[in-house]
Amino acid sequence: MLTCPGWGGDPRLLPGRRHESYQRPPKTLPRSQGHHRDWIDACKGGPAAGSNFGYGAALTEVGLLGLAAMRVGKRIYWDAKSMKFTNAPEADKYLKESYRFGWEVA
Repeated sequence: MLTCPGWGGDPRLLPGRRHESYQRPPKTLPRSQGHHRDWIDACKGGPAAGSNFGYGAALTEVGLLGLAAMRVGKRIYWDAKSMKFTNAPEADKYLKESYRFGWEVA
Protein backbone atom coordinates (compact mmCIF):
# COMPACT_ATOMS: atom_id res chain seq x y z
CA MET A 1 0.00 0.00 0.00
CA LEU A 2 1.25 3.51 -0.78
CA THR A 3 0.15 6.47 1.34
CA CYS A 4 0.83 10.18 1.02
CA PRO A 5 -0.04 12.68 3.77
CA GLY A 6 -1.60 15.52 1.80
CA TRP A 7 -0.56 17.63 -1.15
CA GLY A 8 3.10 17.01 -1.92
CA GLY A 9 3.72 15.03 1.26
CA ASP A 10 6.33 12.32 1.61
CA PRO A 11 4.91 9.06 0.19
CA ARG A 12 5.37 5.94 2.31
CA LEU A 13 5.04 2.24 1.61
CA LEU A 14 3.16 0.14 4.14
CA PRO A 15 4.01 -1.96 6.00
CA GLY A 16 7.01 0.06 7.24
CA ARG A 17 9.57 -2.66 6.49
CA ARG A 18 8.75 -2.32 2.77
CA HIS A 19 9.33 1.44 2.98
CA GLU A 20 12.70 0.96 4.68
CA SER A 21 13.94 -1.51 2.04
CA TYR A 22 12.71 0.44 -1.02
CA GLN A 23 15.36 2.02 -3.24
CA ARG A 24 14.10 5.06 -5.18
CA PRO A 25 14.97 5.19 -8.89
CA PRO A 26 17.50 7.83 -9.99
CA LYS A 27 16.12 11.28 -10.77
CA THR A 28 16.09 11.66 -14.57
CA LEU A 29 13.53 14.43 -15.13
CA PRO A 30 14.25 18.12 -14.54
CA ARG A 31 12.86 19.30 -11.20
CA SER A 32 10.62 22.35 -10.86
CA GLN A 33 11.89 25.34 -8.93
CA GLY A 34 8.25 26.22 -8.24
CA HIS A 35 5.57 27.25 -10.73
CA HIS A 36 6.25 30.99 -10.33
CA ARG A 37 10.00 30.57 -10.97
CA ASP A 38 9.35 28.21 -13.90
CA TRP A 39 6.97 30.75 -15.45
CA ILE A 40 9.40 33.66 -15.04
CA ASP A 41 12.28 31.62 -16.48
CA ALA A 42 10.10 30.64 -19.48
CA CYS A 43 9.17 34.30 -20.06
CA LYS A 44 12.88 35.15 -20.10
CA GLY A 45 13.61 32.59 -22.83
CA GLY A 46 14.34 29.56 -20.67
CA PRO A 47 12.72 26.15 -21.04
CA ALA A 48 8.94 25.98 -21.27
CA ALA A 49 7.21 25.82 -17.90
CA GLY A 50 5.85 22.44 -16.87
CA SER A 51 2.30 23.78 -17.04
CA ASN A 52 2.69 25.91 -20.16
CA PHE A 53 -0.27 27.38 -22.04
CA GLY A 54 -0.46 24.52 -24.56
CA TYR A 55 -0.74 21.96 -21.78
CA GLY A 56 -3.06 24.15 -19.70
CA ALA A 57 -5.39 24.82 -22.64
CA ALA A 58 -5.79 21.12 -23.43
CA LEU A 59 -6.38 20.26 -19.77
CA THR A 60 -8.98 23.04 -19.45
CA GLU A 61 -10.73 21.88 -22.62
CA VAL A 62 -11.07 18.33 -21.26
CA GLY A 63 -12.50 19.62 -17.98
CA LEU A 64 -15.00 21.93 -19.65
CA LEU A 65 -16.15 19.21 -22.04
CA GLY A 66 -16.79 17.00 -19.02
CA LEU A 67 -18.95 19.74 -17.50
CA ALA A 68 -20.93 20.07 -20.74
CA ALA A 69 -21.52 16.29 -20.73
CA MET A 70 -22.75 16.47 -17.14
CA ARG A 71 -25.14 19.30 -18.00
CA VAL A 72 -26.72 17.48 -20.94
CA GLY A 73 -26.72 14.18 -19.04
CA LYS A 74 -25.25 11.93 -21.71
CA ARG A 75 -22.05 10.89 -23.44
CA ILE A 76 -20.99 13.54 -25.91
CA TYR A 77 -18.63 13.43 -28.88
CA TRP A 78 -16.45 16.44 -29.60
CA ASP A 79 -15.06 17.51 -32.97
CA ALA A 80 -12.14 19.76 -32.00
CA LYS A 81 -11.58 20.99 -35.57
CA SER A 82 -15.09 22.36 -36.01
CA MET A 83 -15.50 23.16 -32.28
CA LYS A 84 -18.88 21.39 -32.18
CA PHE A 85 -20.48 18.43 -30.49
CA THR A 86 -21.28 15.86 -33.15
CA ASN A 87 -24.09 14.09 -31.32
CA ALA A 88 -25.45 16.72 -28.93
CA PRO A 89 -26.35 20.05 -30.51
CA GLU A 90 -28.10 20.95 -27.26
CA ALA A 91 -24.66 21.10 -25.61
CA ASP A 92 -23.44 23.79 -28.02
CA LYS A 93 -25.01 26.47 -25.83
CA TYR A 94 -22.32 25.74 -23.22
CA LEU A 95 -19.54 26.64 -25.66
CA LYS A 96 -20.06 30.39 -25.62
CA GLU A 97 -20.22 32.52 -22.51
CA SER A 98 -23.00 35.08 -22.25
CA TYR A 99 -22.09 38.41 -20.74
CA ARG A 100 -24.17 41.00 -18.93
CA PHE A 101 -24.74 44.30 -20.72
CA GLY A 102 -21.69 46.50 -20.40
CA TRP A 103 -19.35 43.57 -19.71
CA GLU A 104 -19.12 42.18 -23.25
CA VAL A 105 -15.78 41.10 -24.68
CA ALA A 106 -15.07 42.93 -27.92
